[in-house]
Amino acid sequence: MSTRGNQKKIVTALTVEDARRIFSQDEEYLVVDDAVKNVAIEIAMSAEKGGIDEAHRFIGNTLVQDRAEASAAARRQAVAPIVNANAQTFAGLADSIFRAASQGYISLSPNVTVGAGPFRRDVILQALDDWRVFEGDGLLDAHITNVHVFPPENKAGQGKGNVGDTLATRKWQANVISKWFGRVINVHIDLDNRDIPT
Repeated sequence: MSTRGNQKKIVTALTVEDARRIFSQDEEYLVVDDAVKNVAIEIAMSAEKGGIDEAHRFIGNTLVQDRAEASAAARRQAVAPIVNANAQTFAGLADSIFRAASQGYISLSPNVTVGAGPFRRDVILQALDDWRVFEGDGLLDAHITNVHVFPPENKAGQGKGNVGDTLATRKWQANVISKWFGRVINVHIDLDNRDIPT
């Protein structure tokens, strides 16, 4: 029995036969693999593990995760030819921006930061110049549109210091914003503290 607030919930453990009979009518159960089915039956047979209700949640969560992984795989497959076709387009930081944007699309992360930073101002400006050639729609690839380049600016000073709905903060950053297959990806490039204007 579990207690939440003033409500008491009785968790019933099922026999293997009862669990299989109940699951035989569950469309989600019928499409998962045998390993997932076995775990679901094990959960359904145990009051400590949550019983049949938790087993149903487990199956649903597994399917959601499987669908998300399949969608990411499809995005990865769509991006691969673009990355391969542009293997020589950029170098250095400009290439890191390109790869960060592609990973942002694959993972559905609208805001990504280039790793290995922060970067010196001259390195950032050179990378932004390399990207400016592709500003606009479809110049880099037909599926990469609305490319915009923004020089380093004080994000916190402009009231843009928060990173999404997290507690992380931003200071000075440059940005390359583009749409990949219609999805906006904003790549942040952190400016080295030595180059922050005083």
